Amino acid sequence: MIMYTMHIGIALYAIGFAAGLVALHYGEALKAKLIKWAGWFLTVVSALGFLCILYYSSAYFFSGSFKQAYGPAMAHNCPMGGMMNGTNDGSHMMNNGTMMENGMMNGATANHTQK
Repeated sequence: MIMYTMHIGIALYAIGFAAGLVALHYGEALKAKLIKWAGWFLTVVSALGFLCILYYSSAYFFSGSFKQAYGPAMAHNCPMGGMMNGTNDGSHMMNNGTMMENGMMNGATANHTQK
């Protein structure tokens, strides 16, 4: 997932950089200062964004986050990540005294739990 997001970000910054170069070209040809300024803005912002995404994607790569579908922190730090093993502070489906212990594991319906 992290690598997929990185590829989308790089593609978007490449499109922004190309649009900036096109705006610079047409701004120069038409002698339009506003289009020229927009071209410089797009070019500089997309180049800085590309450097930023390159830095963070290499940091994630060297930390081993690309070896999994989600980053290592995703499975334990998000609200749904620890739901099955009871590691988060949110709701815990598998803990004692919750849905699974109230009879749903024994085939009872949600409205008729066993005590």
